[in-house]
Amino acid sequence: MENYLENEVEAIEFSEKYSKVLSSVADKVHAGVVHKLAAEDLPTCYLGPHFPGGMPQKITNVLDKYPTENSSHFIRHSWSSWSCTRPQGWPTLTEEWKAWVPRMEFFFADHWQRIGIYEAIKLTELDIVVEKPILAAALSFWSSATNTMNLPLGYMSPTILDICTLIGLSHVGVEISANHDLPTTFGDGMLPPKFQDKDEQKEAINQLKRSRNYNTLYKKYAMTDSNPSDREPPKENEHAAFLLYWLSKYIFCCRSGQCNREYAPLAESLASGTRLALGPFVLAHLYRSLHDIVTNQMDLDVGGPLWLFQLWLRAYFPQMSNIGPEYSQDVGYGRHLLILPSSHLSVEKCFTMLYTLRNLKNFSVCYSQWRPASLIFGMTERCGANVTKDELKAAWGSFLIPRDLPYGMIVGRKRKPWVEVYLPNYFARQFGFIQSCPVPYHKLENHLCSWRVMFKSKRECSLISERFHKQLSRFKIEDFQPSSRPTLLLASWWSNYSKKFVSAENEDVFTLRIKDTIAEVLKHDRTEKRTRPFTSSNDKPPALKKQTTSHAQKTTSANSGDSSHTVELAISDEEGAADTWVGDGDLISENTATSFPKSDEAYMDGKPEHESPVSPQTTPIPQQEIPDQETSYAHMLTTDALALLDALDGQTKPKPKRADCEETKAAAKFIETLCRSPLLGVVTDGLYGRLKKL
Repeated sequence: MENYLENEVEAIEFSEKYSKVLSSVADKVHAGVVHKLAAEDLPTCYLGPHFPGGMPQKITNVLDKYPTENSSHFIRHSWSSWSCTRPQGWPTLTEEWKAWVPRMEFFFADHWQRIGIYEAIKLTELDIVVEKPILAAALSFWSSATNTMNLPLGYMSPTILDICTLIGLSHVGVEISANHDLPTTFGDGMLPPKFQDKDEQKEAINQLKRSRNYNTLYKKYAMTDSNPSDREPPKENEHAAFLLYWLSKYIFCCRSGQCNREYAPLAESLASGTRLALGPFVLAHLYRSLHDIVTNQMDLDVGGPLWLFQLWLRAYFPQMSNIGPEYSQDVGYGRHLLILPSSHLSVEKCFTMLYTLRNLKNFSVCYSQWRPASLIFGMTERCGANVTKDELKAAWGSFLIPRDLPYGMIVGRKRKPWVEVYLPNYFARQFGFIQSCPVPYHKLENHLCSWRVMFKSKRECSLISERFHKQLSRFKIEDFQPSSRPTLLLASWWSNYSKKFVSAENEDVFTLRIKDTIAEVLKHDRTEKRTRPFTSSNDKPPALKKQTTSHAQKTTSANSGDSSHTVELAISDEEGAADTWVGDGDLISENTATSFPKSDEAYMDGKPEHESPVSPQTTPIPQQEIPDQETSYAHMLTTDALALLDALDGQTKPKPKRADCEETKAAAKFIETLCRSPLLGVVTDGLYGRLKKL
């Protein structure tokens, strides 16, 4: 309790100081969610709130001075719980479940499709193998202050869009929180009867607890079919019991190893046909699980859907799993990823890959590919004419609005609801937006640190919901062109700011902080069955065939796979732009944008084309605050250049024709600049020589 109060005091002190500094630089903030880069028919967009003129030095000073983050990178942890076969609550496939799923599917498949849970249920028919080296490496970079992986290439995190894409849960529907108004009849049936005698009451409680064991619940509610072609009709409450089993064991992964009565209202609502916004609620549980692990000496025995984090890592870092068959849209994307064979990489190689990674071929993995199980993503040419603007607004508002996500459903003496922060403007590239210097949501309950607030009343929970719906009401719809690139100012700031955790050689960091404590725990003698991890731009990370283009010269300025998509997003000018959103008068013009180069040549020269501020109210960062360009070249590699380098170095794509080598010449010019800089590890002389011959 003493440490908890100390963290709370520190969190409040930081919050007050940060709010004061943020107010002093309010004129440098674009407070809206979507900001268009003008002068294009289909504009590219920033995701806000953000600092278009770069991160103010005052903000950086506060972030450096107040180390409220107690899950910071590479702290020496015990890792003692990692010797177990699997984490506490990790879902396992049982014979009873293998029989129950097809039985319930026979009666309720269409029902599950309508409410957006079909794919998530079907996923549980697969055995989910724990890949502890991958998890250990990734958790070393997790920050529970912002709920992000703080990587050398920038912020990344599982998103609501990712959860909906990977396992098919709905992002819209009835909101789930402790302030819910869901049916409780099924859950009330799990309450113990009242007895005057204390011993009788205690025995009744114990008996009730035993009845919530997974196998006991199955025996009580499930019908056994003697002939699969002649199913017995469902028993009373069998469907609700099945869904409670599924939620407790496979979605929320309860630490107790029992069905949790807290989720009974969800099971009853789903059984009755109510669509629930499970995507945000499940993401909050994943965030809390990761928080509990990294703030408790990497303790795996915390429960929660850690398997979802592993699935997400497979999606965004394909070099961590072996290449399998090409993805077919006949099955969900999560199912496809789960059946890929394990890479059997060591924790050291997984860590090295993440520590040295400076860019991704595709940041917006889940955005750029349509999934049958994913309901409405705004890609109107793929989701049909029946999609309304209100549905698009609700979908993209859920994905893009920074807010606190509710966690927990009970307000009682022993159980309290919480929130987990969701900051999509920190990982805008995953949605097809330009990544600028992000501004944290200013009403965060957890004060942008690892401390967590507990709510004491349902009214506190309802205020969280009211804030979100107030923001959502200002959302409008407009087309935009996906482009997942960082601004130069973001690259410069992050290159300098991230030195505090990626400045040393990765071998030194791993050896001094991680290796000694985890080596005995994660011993394995499996032979590696794949290529070495991606450690430099000379290595081509294995990727699914779906994620590569047929010709290197056809790679667009947006992510591979993004160029054919347009999505509708919104900025409402009905209310004051200075409040939450920006109006048409706040469009950012390329002629005045210091933080985004008009073309790749600006990246290649190591500087933006224009020097004037983004807007009259915005003051550009003083020159002395920007690090030397050579320190941030690795952050400025564009998607075009990276795809081209991978194609030429890996000999995986046809050589560009001499008549069609505009991009090749441009890339060669950029690489020549790099080769003359100290960053010889970014590209090799041999690669440069090959480009010069084209």
